[in-house]
Amino acid sequence: MADFEALLYRFKRNISILGRSKSTFENYARHVDAIALHYG
Repeated sequence: MADFEALLYRFKRNISILGRSKSTFENYARHVDAIALHYG
């Protein structure tokens, strides 16, 4: 789980650097989480 948290942190930082909104990050993260749960 620590690897996923590190990946999520880097992703959030990159989204911020690109100037995307908080909701964009939350939507991306929600979909990535759903895909991760689907594939285990």
